[in-house]
Amino acid sequence: MLPARSDSINYLNSLSEYYYTTRRYDSVLVLATRFKEHYTNASTALISTAYLALSKFALKADYEIELTNLNKAFVALDRDQRYPGDQLSFAYYTRSYIASKEGKLDDAYFWGNKAYNQDLYNEDYIAIAYDLELLAGIAEKRGKIGDEAELFKRAADSYFAVGIEGHATYTEVKSLIHRLNLKGDNPFLKNRLKHLKDKVTDKSLLPEINKLLLKQ
Repeated sequence: MLPARSDSINYLNSLSEYYYTTRRYDSVLVLATRFKEHYTNASTALISTAYLALSKFALKADYEIELTNLNKAFVALDRDQRYPGDQLSFAYYTRSYIASKEGKLDDAYFWGNKAYNQDLYNEDYIAIAYDLELLAGIAEKRGKIGDEAELFKRAADSYFAVGIEGHATYTEVKSLIHRLNLKGDNPFLKNRLKHLKDKVTDKSLLPEINKLLLKQ
């Protein structure tokens, strides 16, 4: 650990993120066990707590304690505004992501909007793009066809703006699919979908793309 406590917490947050994004979920759990006091008592360790919840969810382990700790953080925020905005928005995002995966779509929508609004306040444009994609997926599960098409399009525009091309392509294709299903045979949308088809890395989208492109 680093000498200064704030540096140590920042290191824990970064290491938790690294382990999670590289799918080393067990390492996140080991880290949390070893430095439990930092996770649970430091207001700036909210990201670590969120990644711990996400890791336990990925491992199908019990993550209720972590959700409780996130809820306590939200209460503390209302009381004394002690959490950094970027960490708070990621905690909201985490709640939304897990709720969406669990099929608790009203909760997912609530927390997803909180994440989006916080990131708007933070002017964190990369996070906003991820929020919009998450909200689009929630709208898709809720059967909100018009909403999901618009949200996927906004997510695509946001991803393109910050240079995340893979996500931009995926979300624009999702938007085009929903818009074509909603509006019918639109040559402009079909031409755009045809242009993007070869760039799609999620092959599960290809049957729907091909079906729409073959429509007369």
